[in-house]
Amino acid sequence: MNKLIVKKSSELSLKKTKNLLDVTRKILTPRNNITVVDDSWMERIWAWADENDIDENKLPRDKSGLTNLKRLFLGDNNLTELPKEIGQLTNLEGLFLGDNNLTELPKEIGQLTNLQDLRVGKNNLTGLPKEIGQLTNLEILVLRDNNLTELPKEIGQLTNLQVLSLYDDNLTELPKEIGQLANLQILQIITFTGLPKEILNLTNLEQLRIDPSCTLSIEQEVWLTEQGVEVMDVHHDSYMERTFP
Repeated sequence: MNKLIVKKSSELSLKKTKNLLDVTRKILTPRNNITVVDDSWMERIWAWADENDIDENKLPRDKSGLTNLKRLFLGDNNLTELPKEIGQLTNLEGLFLGDNNLTELPKEIGQLTNLQDLRVGKNNLTGLPKEIGQLTNLEILVLRDNNLTELPKEIGQLTNLQVLSLYDDNLTELPKEIGQLANLQILQIITFTGLPKEILNLTNLEQLRIDPSCTLSIEQEVWLTEQGVEVMDVHHDSYMERTFP
């Protein structure tokens, strides 16, 4: 009888010990579902803004204001570079960078998937990152007055694009993927020797602003006429000057 009592007591004690170990293990084991938020990028973008004398009315210096920013106006600030942290501003819908000295855009620009309006006119861009193609909500893209020699084929992924301004760049041709811009309504170009045949796929095109020296094929001229596309001399059109700086 005593042996039975001792055995049951030992089993109970062992069970309690196991339970205690399980509780201890749960306490000491890190929880995998805890996400550590790294906000250090904010400090870096604020430091960059301070260095470039960007007013806090343009780039808020508080977390809520920064992360909820919809439109960022940084035109005419003599900027020579954008920090990669710009890609963290994922609520941005409009980014205005005209009249600066930018030579490139960081690849992180592709993280701004809510962006609808991107204006980088009057800079010194020599190329665009292929990540530009990730901006699938983009409706307006202004690249005029830069040193672009080519556009990445990923430009064709911007299927919501309505306005594309390439005035006074160093482009000699457009990629054939330009024909994938199914919603494009206004195309402004200059210094082209000709347009790719894929231009005929732009069934929503309303206005084509080109240099008179740009050569169009007979097929393109007929198509433009049949589609009712308004062909304008880019040099005599002040509309783009006023609306898309």
